[in-house]
Amino acid sequence: MDESAAAVIELLDHFKKQVEEMGLSKIWEMRPLYDGKELTEEFKLQPSPFVGQLLHKEIEWQLENPEGKKEECLAYLATVVALLTKK
Repeated sequence: MDESAAAVIELLDHFKKQVEEMGLSKIWEMRPLYDGKELTEEFKLQPSPFVGQLLHKEIEWQLENPEGKKEECLAYLATVVALLTKK
């Protein structure tokens, strides 16, 4: 094996180790705790790009809080809605 191939393998091994340490090895199996319909009903929103932004915030929260509960996520999203919709 040449040096460049060995360097790529070493880099990929390091990346794999980081993914595993962060608990992201099965990230593709993660599902949002709430779907767009649930969020529109909970926060009395109309379907819109804002709901998409809220879903994005939900996924970010889940990644940052892998052991978080649905209720905790909803409380966080309520804060986001309040901050982004205040006039």
